[in-house]
Amino acid sequence: MHDFEIQKTRLLREHEILRALLARVGEAAERAQGGDPLGAVHLRTALPPLRAAFEAHLGHEEEALAPVLARLDSWGPHRLEQMAKEHASQRRALALTAGEVQSGANDVAVARRALKLVATLLDDMAAEEIDLFDLAVQRAQAV
Repeated sequence: MHDFEIQKTRLLREHEILRALLARVGEAAERAQGGDPLGAVHLRTALPPLRAAFEAHLGHEEEALAPVLARLDSWGPHRLEQMAKEHASQRRALALTAGEVQSGANDVAVARRALKLVATLLDDMAAEEIDLFDLAVQRAQAV
């Protein structure tokens, strides 16, 4: 198996783990939004592992994909810039939500923000998986 395929498989496995963590955050946020005080407690305990895993995943993506994107074609620098912007946005959203969750702010408002974060990150991962498939096709055609 080529290095790109190994990296792609690893990234997709990480997405599976992140989806499970996002589900935990989403379930806790839904409970908190519904007024369940235990939902707010679960949200406070579910978000730090998600943030840590997502941060590690973003670092791995940057390490694994940057060299591939840079060499792929003339759009490489643009793709690298887009990835950097997306990752910065995801890091900001995670930090903001984690800060609000830990601050003890209004549970319903925080739950709403957490649900938005979950939806955004799930959408981002789905789009990224399509992009990874496209990159695999482009690499296969270039060989």
